[in-house]
Amino acid sequence: MDITLINPAQFSSPTQVTDGVTPPLGLLYISSILKKNNFRVHLIDGLGENPGQYYKYKGSAYRGLRPSELIEKIHPATRVIGISCLFSIAHAFVMDLCRSIKERLPKAVLVLGGAHASALPEYMLMSGCVDFVCVGEAEITFLKLCRALAGNQWEVDLSDLKDIPGLCFKHGSGLIINKDIELLQDVDSLPYPDWDAVPMNNYFRFREPHGCTRSDKWTVMLFSRGCPYDCSFCTTPGIWRRKWRPRDPKKVVEEIIFLQKKYGIEEVHFEDENMNTEPGRLLAFCDELIRQGVKINWQPANGIRPHRMNAEIISRMVEAGCTNIILAPESGSKRVLDEIIGKSLDLEEIIKVARIANRAKIKTSVYFIMGFPGEKKGDIFKTLGLMMRLAKNGVDECVAGLFAPLPGAKLFDKLRKAGKIKVDEAFFASLISMGDIGKARSWSEDIADWELKVYQISGYLLFHGVKAAFHPVKTGRVVLNVLSGRQELKTERFILSKFRKIKILNRLMQRA
Repeated sequence: MDITLINPAQFSSPTQVTDGVTPPLGLLYISSILKKNNFRVHLIDGLGENPGQYYKYKGSAYRGLRPSELIEKIHPATRVIGISCLFSIAHAFVMDLCRSIKERLPKAVLVLGGAHASALPEYMLMSGCVDFVCVGEAEITFLKLCRALAGNQWEVDLSDLKDIPGLCFKHGSGLIINKDIELLQDVDSLPYPDWDAVPMNNYFRFREPHGCTRSDKWTVMLFSRGCPYDCSFCTTPGIWRRKWRPRDPKKVVEEIIFLQKKYGIEEVHFEDENMNTEPGRLLAFCDELIRQGVKINWQPANGIRPHRMNAEIISRMVEAGCTNIILAPESGSKRVLDEIIGKSLDLEEIIKVARIANRAKIKTSVYFIMGFPGEKKGDIFKTLGLMMRLAKNGVDECVAGLFAPLPGAKLFDKLRKAGKIKVDEAFFASLISMGDIGKARSWSEDIADWELKVYQISGYLLFHGVKAAFHPVKTGRVVLNVLSGRQELKTERFILSKFRKIKILNRLMQRA
């Protein structure tokens, strides 16, 4: 049976800081496990196949393949089409794509997966053009669905599918929503991602990861899956539960060696929710890299918690090739951390780890979020104060993001129940404010949208002002890196990529 997997084009804007050109790791795992089970798989990488193409679609800018180009690439013998819908901001684009595919291939089975689809399976199915939604990790769920469909012609008894964990679909006049997902306990049992299915050279050439990359040849990997914590603004606890499942450090090193030999990979970005949940396992990984003499740059691109981090661990990470770490205090207010977002965190530990990292000469970034529901102006001032303290203590970079209620998170559910969210395409489009420095949407009753934007800009100015005063060499290095085209921080990557992007998008909007 022929199966087509689609990574859609990516929403973009001149002032967006959260976009990047990264391989679709989830689809690559699915492709591998399907091929291992003798399915014929065709992967269409809507972003990676043409990341330099920008176009306007229904008033918004996108990059990658146009919808018509995506549809033209679908193999004519395709029985099942799986589409990744990770981000809520892309909802309208993905649903339009689904409708167009159904018009072109009405008998094909259309399946959605990813964080956004997993959070709102009922909403996706009610569109009328989606046949199935896979909730959570899709490797096993999608494989079981394809096995069930493979033995049939174009019809299948849906009652035979009701017991597949994580599978949601229409049945008669109702819906079967099976959210009892089946989590992989042994992540190492999966085959390596199907890297041959995507144009690796395009990812190398554009050099736009989530963070930054020092190397020409880089890629993404997983050290673990899941997160044991319960932050109310995050989708992970609700969709993937609170199960942290690490890999064997030796097998992670084996995969790095494989990537080096096959693709010449020089740098790896771990996309884990929290790579250092067990510091001992992180140390074992570092020791294995050192023992085998593996020369690789790497970084925990989604961040680490300061809990139990110390000089010994950070020193070993640097020795093993780690170049950057990210800390995410989110707020400088303990009230916000404890009462609103449920993030158990000692802010003094953040300061301590920042000092250690500065002495170890590892690049350190800190991430904050402003505009939470229930947040007060006094809380924001505490956040600004922490930003300045971190700058004084040698942190290299600060990202001041704005809160957005992501479907699947506890705060989304709370706001929806309170009648403050109407789930529709206008709401999904409004979520752009989370990663676009040109937009602002405050969910705090005490802070207006324009005030939130002022606080956000003030945060950047205060951080960089203090950094320049106490660490002028660090500031000068940023300027030199940008001028020479180097990137050691996300800020530098953002500036370098935005110079090119803004020129292209401005021309595009003028023509429209």
